[in-house]
Amino acid sequence: MEDKCRELNKGYLKHITTGLPWVTVKIAQTLDGKIADSRGSARWITGQACRKAVHRLRASHDAILVGVTTVQRDDPQLTVRHVKGHQPQRVVLDARLETPIGASLLDTKGSGAPWIITGKNADGKRKSALEAAGAKVLIVPDDREPFQWEHILEILGKNGITSVLVEGGSAVFTGILRENAADRIIVNIAPKLLGDDSLPAVGDLQISSLEKAHQYHITKHKRLGDDLWVELEPLKSR
Repeated sequence: MEDKCRELNKGYLKHITTGLPWVTVKIAQTLDGKIADSRGSARWITGQACRKAVHRLRASHDAILVGVTTVQRDDPQLTVRHVKGHQPQRVVLDARLETPIGASLLDTKGSGAPWIITGKNADGKRKSALEAAGAKVLIVPDDREPFQWEHILEILGKNGITSVLVEGGSAVFTGILRENAADRIIVNIAPKLLGDDSLPAVGDLQISSLEKAHQYHITKHKRLGDDLWVELEPLKSR
């Protein structure tokens, strides 16, 4: 309950002053920074205790956001399970409207219609098909990929979202971190190694030197089973 109140306060304050939601990026990774194996499988990197804590984290946010690749690869429900809590709005970032019509998140029973964020040049037939399958399609002004996170967050804020939990995948993490659009990063680190052929959590951030590295300070850390839960915020917010 305390965590929920804290999240509500942060989200409310940012939304009331900027119109944008409070953004938490959650990354589950191995020791060597991988979020999936060479086949694209991410089930399961972290243990049960950590995954249960993630469901509590979901319940403390207004929305959960993933990229379409995560939907295609993992077919997630993006719901709160294993703990009591409200069901956040489910959001998919999908520039080409490639969300499968049979995706689990299009089952709206008890969870409301998922939102699919796409660009102004999106295919009209695909848009109609996804809306018929139960989705609400939101349009950002961008006409090319990748979309600007400022526009993504603006459309969420205009639709009443005060806090959003970004859960992946790599392209989404890379884009939001490159633009420094995250208010907080939560990294779940499992004591595992996958090696070079596996999928990294973050790609090219267009950082040319160590002096230009994005810097964060650790605000909280704990052990959950064999995994580590680390929370960080950008130094600029200190």
